[in-house]
This record gives sequence, C-alpha cells and structure tokens, in this order.
Amino acid sequence: MANVNQALDNLLTNYLTLNASEISQGSKSHNYIRELLFNKNAKDGSFPCFIDGDFLSGSYKRGTKIHPLDDIDVLMIIDGSGLVVVEKGLVIDAEVRGNKLEHNPVINYLGENGLLGSKTIINLVHKALKQSHSESKIYKDNQAVNVWLESYNFGVDVVPCFHILPKNGSKEYYYIPRGGESDDWMSTNPKIDEDISDYVNKKHNEKFKGVVRLLKHWNKNYNNSRIRSYHLETIAWRIFHEHQSSISDYEDGLLYFFNNCRNYFVEQCPDATGLGDNIDKYLSDSDRKLTLEAIDDSIFVLKIGYASTLGVQEESKKLSAWKTIMGDKFNY
Repeated sequence: MANVNQALDNLLTNYLTLNASEISQGSKSHNYIRELLFNKNAKDGSFPCFIDGDFLSGSYKRGTKIHPLDDIDVLMIIDGSGLVVVEKGLVIDAEVRGNKLEHNPVINYLGENGLLGSKTIINLVHKALKQSHSESKIYKDNQAVNVWLESYNFGVDVVPCFHILPKNGSKEYYYIPRGGESDDWMSTNPKIDEDISDYVNKKHNEKFKGVVRLLKHWNKNYNNSRIRSYHLETIAWRIFHEHQSSISDYEDGLLYFFNNCRNYFVEQCPDATGLGDNIDKYLSDSDRKLTLEAIDDSIFVLKIGYASTLGVQEESKKLSAWKTIMGDKFNY
C-alpha cells in the first residue's frame, strides 16, 4: 500500500500532468497559428501588422495546466506605430511599441472618438482565423479568439494585444481586450505571473506547481470547478509566498494550503501583477459560499483522517480521507 505522498504523486503523474504527445502537438498547433497571423498582412494590407515578441501565457506556459489540454493562450503583439496610450480619457506618457510604420493599417480602424476599440481587433482576428481554419470551430471568447482543433481535442486562444512602454520608468505592460460587451482595453503582464510562479516554485523545492495542479483537480472534483484556474493559482501564490519555510512534499503542501486558505476566499483577491481589477469579480455570492463549504468539508475530512491512530491503520485513514476529496483517480 502506498503512503499519501506516493498516492498524490501517482495522481499527478498518471492523470494530471500533460504527456509528451499533448505538448508536442500543442507546440506545433500554436506555432502554426502564430506564423499564419504574423504573415497575414503580407497578403492583406488592411489586416493589422504583428511584431516580434508574441509569447505563450496562462497555465500552459507556467507549467500548471492539468490534463486534458483544452487550451493554450498566445499573446500576439500588434504594431502600435502612430498610436497613443489613453487612460481615463487622457493621453499618458507612454509608447505603444511598433516598427515605426509610416502607414499602419490599424489607424484605419480608429473610431469617431479617435480610439481603437478592442472589439474591432477581436473581429478582425476572428475573421482571419475563420478564413484559414474553415473546418474548425472559431469563436470569440472574451479577451481571445479560440481556434478549436477537434482532431486534437484542444483549442488555441489568440489574444491580440499592444505592448505599452511607459516613459516614467515604471514597468512595461500589455493592453488586451477587456472582453464581454466592452470595447475597452485592460492592462496586464502575464510575464509577471510567470516570474511569481517560478519564484514560489523554486522556494518550495520545485513542488509548488505540482501542488497547484493537485488543487485544480480538487476544485474540479470536490468544488464543481467553481473557482477559476487563475484565481485559485493566485491565492496559492499568496499563501506559499508568505510561508516562512519550504514544503517538503505534495502532502505537506496541500495540508498547508487547506489550513491557511479560507480567509483568502472570503476576501477580495487582487491581481498579482498590480495592473488589473480584482480577479474574483466573476465569483457569485452563492459560488463563494459553496466554495467555503467545500473547503470546510475538506478540512473536516482531513482532520478525521489525520486523527491519531497507530501504524498502517493511521496511513490507511489518511489515504481514505484524501480519496474522499480527490476522487476515484486517487488510487493506492
């Protein structure tokens, strides 16, 4: 019979970690789409120009994506030559990175107010991908356009953006579509998220990202996926960043999370980059309440499982408790 940490490692390795085939096919697919969009302007001069620097973002890039691979996020940087940065109706002292084009096609899409609407750009990317992938499902998904590749059972989320370089010495960031019915742009920098994730993972003996994947599985299995992946991961960053020492294994990390996470789900959750809105704005009062109940239930189950007994019986009780909250794929 395995111990708890061995069983958690088996769950992570055998069911949650992306396999080599998924990673390989994902790489081929997102690179093909990136190249296609990058070269689109050469064939259609009215289409926006993209510039060097496009990059992967999201949990796939951070190494916290769990199986199955359902989406890959790609930020594609539009040439911003001739544009200015407007925030709250005022032009700010910042550069929109570009190749200093004399005739930048995006200028033709400025609205009557002199601003470039994010929905206009989303629509242009959506139309281009429908033309290039006529047999695939192409749909607008808030900040992104998703190309669903049915034969591989995953999608690529293309997020058009502008690279903003402040002239006052503050950190660079990106404008991405706000999504929904909004025509606005929102500030973000996924590279900061990646740096935070890598730092916390290194601090915790390269175990943190595995703990995050296990928590995402718990959220799916025991909390009906009420918490969005990025929200859950952000809370984990905060909890483990404040940990005075380092976790020794997955069991240690998960126990630490459950023993310390409750208040983080009660409070509002700020964007870790310091650029955007609170990231729990999507969460209804009902789903927040049910999530807190799932956390309380999980803590109760684990307390019973870790109640003092002896020898093999003790480990058996622990394993049974973890199976209750992790589900049938937790085998020992």
